Parts: sequence; structure tokens; C-alpha cells
Amino acid sequence: EDHVKEMYITWWKKDGWDCGPTFDAVMTEVENGMTWRQAVDTVHNRVNGLTTGCNPTHRSFPIALSTIPTRELIDIARKEAAITHKADISGLSSAFSVLLCRNLIEGIEWRYALQRTSDVLSNYQMQLPIGFKFDRGGHSLSVLAAAIHFIDESPNFDVCLERALDFAGPDNYCPVVVGAIGGARWGASSVPPDHLEHLAPADRHKLI
Repeated sequence: EDHVKEMYITWWKKDGWDCGPTFDAVMTEVENGMTWRQAVDTVHNRVNGLTTGCNPTHRSFPIALSTIPTRELIDIARKEAAITHKADISGLSSAFSVLLCRNLIEGIEWRYALQRTSDVLSNYQMQLPIGFKFDRGGHSLSVLAAAIHFIDESPNFDVCLERALDFAGPDNYCPVVVGAIGGARWGASSVPPDHLEHLAPADRHKLI
């Protein structure tokens, strides 16, 4: 955990211009001398508990690709989210996304993977976010609900991502989640090459 925090600070100082307000505020307080716990609590209280954004979900997907046992994914995802976001809904949204991706990567069919993930998360009082009223904002559950909607209603990765991009506008909260979960549903070979052009050649080769 300490290593992850150190890497976040290092990245934030160099490239963190689009990290989101909660992440930025926590990093700023840590840089100014607060402990991590003090920084997270201070930011959470400053915004009246509304540290509910989707930043933890956006950064969570490598957890699904790790060697961490499936039974530990929820706790790890929630713990990772809490590094910056104290509101547990951010951690639960992150955990839902990670577990869903792991199920899909392991070859479980989309609808069954979705239901299986929902059944597990229901033990944490989180319901499957289908039907949840979603919008273009960055609330973690709203973003997850929108992503699931587009993945569920689309025939392939390309159509799914285009629909998400058209919906999301410049803030781009939903398409990040769509890209990760959609990639897990349809596989790396379904991702059009032009979506990988921003990657370094070595990284791009790993996905093809």
C-alpha cells in the first residue's frame, strides 16, 4: 500500500493534470504535510462526504489482471479506493468493476458474469446498477450504470465505445469504464487498432 501511495504522488506531480478533484485534493494535502489518513478525512469532510467519484474505478482495472486471488479482489479494490476516496460507494463501484472484469477474463458469459458479480456485491448492500438513473457526471455508481448499459445493449466493442463517447461528452467518465469492461467482455482482439495508437509500441504489442 505504501508503494502504491508513493507511485500516486510521483505520477500526480508529473502527469496528474486530469486526476479528478478528490484525488488532486488528497495529493495536495499530503504534499503539504498531512498524513494520508488526515488528508483523506480532511477532503471527505470538506465536501460533506461526497467523495463518491469514479476515479478509483478508473484506476482499478489492473487489479483484475493481477495474480490476486478472486476471493480477495473486493477487499483489495475497496482498500485501494480508500487511498483517496473515503465514501465506500466509490470502493464498492471499483470492486464491482474489478470482479466483473475478472469473471469475464476467466471466460464467464456476459449476462452470467454480471449476475454473479451482483450476487457477490449484494452481500455489501450494493445492487446491480442496471436501471440506476445515470447521467454524464462522475458519480461512481452512475458511471458504472451507464457503462453496463452500453456494454449490455451493444453488439461489439467498437459500437459500445462509440455510443459511450457520444453520450459522455468531453468529461469522458463513462467511456474509460466501457473500454476496460468491454475489452474484458469481447477480448483484446476486438479492440480496433486505432484505439491503441496512443500506447507505446511495446505496450501495444502486449494487447494484440
